[in-house]
Amino acid sequence: MTHKIFSLLYIIAFMLILLIPFAGMALPTADSLSEKNQELRAWPDVYSEDSTLNVSYPSEMGDYFQDHFAFRDHMIMTNSILKSLTFKSNAQEQVIMGQDDWLFFNATTKDYLGRGLLSDRELYSAVHNISLMKDYIEQNGSKLVFTISPNKNSLYGQYMPYNYVQSPDSNARNLKPLLMQAGVAYVDLFEAFGAEKEALYFKRDSHWNNKGAALAYHTLMDALGKTHQDYRNTAWETRTDHIGDIDEMLFLSSYKKEIQYYPAEAFEYVYVNDDDVEDDMSSWIETGNESKKDSLLMYRDSFGESLVPFFAQAFRNAYFSRLVPYDLTDVAEYQPDYVIIQKVERNLIDFVARSAIVPGMIVNTMSPPKKETNSTIATSTDGPYLVIKGAVDSSCLEDESDIFVSIYSEETKQTKTYKTMYLTNEERDGNGYCLYLDEESLPSGNLQIQLIVSGGIDDSFVVQSEEYINKSGGDIHE
Repeated sequence: MTHKIFSLLYIIAFMLILLIPFAGMALPTADSLSEKNQELRAWPDVYSEDSTLNVSYPSEMGDYFQDHFAFRDHMIMTNSILKSLTFKSNAQEQVIMGQDDWLFFNATTKDYLGRGLLSDRELYSAVHNISLMKDYIEQNGSKLVFTISPNKNSLYGQYMPYNYVQSPDSNARNLKPLLMQAGVAYVDLFEAFGAEKEALYFKRDSHWNNKGAALAYHTLMDALGKTHQDYRNTAWETRTDHIGDIDEMLFLSSYKKEIQYYPAEAFEYVYVNDDDVEDDMSSWIETGNESKKDSLLMYRDSFGESLVPFFAQAFRNAYFSRLVPYDLTDVAEYQPDYVIIQKVERNLIDFVARSAIVPGMIVNTMSPPKKETNSTIATSTDGPYLVIKGAVDSSCLEDESDIFVSIYSEETKQTKTYKTMYLTNEERDGNGYCLYLDEESLPSGNLQIQLIVSGGIDDSFVVQSEEYINKSGGDIHE
């Protein structure tokens, strides 16, 4: 009898323990720490948008519970700590635990190992797209410099696990000579950081520290030809107050704070759009410093967060954009003296995975012969733009083929030919293209759109034609 009572109590206790994560969801708790690093799923709707019963409701409830059960963060944290202590591994697939307490972002592994790199066609396309942005920027009277923020393991590979062998090949190494050959002012931060004996990235964060930001700032300002304060030689205050993004991703509330460096002399600038700026990771930031001259527009990612104070201090007006895709019409609107494009190494594929908004640039009109292919043309509108995009039949393309779009107006009897941005897709075919045209710049009525490949298998030829009816009206302008 005693044995039966004990067994019953054991079962009840076990069931109660299993119910704790569910019952605890009713307790008022603070926002989940894990929300900082991932988007948690919302409570599902019983009915779908078309008012039919949502047949996936039970499974979606399970997904919601998986993301929101009580004490989730503490369980993940405990699991991560136990695994890191006992197996020297991590519980989060996004994190690689290196040597000497270093953490690395797993998304950089392919670059480090030289896997899944840009193909020759994608390299050609990336350089073409950056060059197209450069041409537009320079036509608007601004000077461009382009730079790549190195992945942490590209600089400090000695702290990666011993079974990870760094490849001599990488997208950044392959792009550098091509960019320089194309006349793009490329600033090599790999070389600048590689010359420093001191580690300028955090151990438990994917980014550089403020000393690293100062080095990047100095190197970029030199490339712009701008006189500036060299913060590398300034006095620094140290505070153990930095929480690494990788550390927080892995251990949530059990992270280790690291030393961050702060210039002893305070930065002097103001936020012009103060109401819209939560911090230096905000999507759009405008700053001003009346004691300086010239203006800057920087397209940047998370590495630019620590760059904002340095560049804001140095320019009378500065604009910092994290918006994607890049909207190059900012250059025409703000007329900056200088433009910087900064991109982290692991995201270089973005230059061929998505098209920047660059208004169509006209070239000499071509009238090549037509050829039957499986190429595609699709049109859509995006704000004031007619967007023309699609894919060229792969059999028609070589690595260095160029793609143009020609517009013929039945009303004006004019033909204009435009450069396009080159794109790849999830299959990495590298045969896509995209063009933005201001609809009001095009005449109304029937427009004949032709897709032209130059330097392909049969030199230049039209691979596809489509009709488009423009209702905006206007005149094609040079």
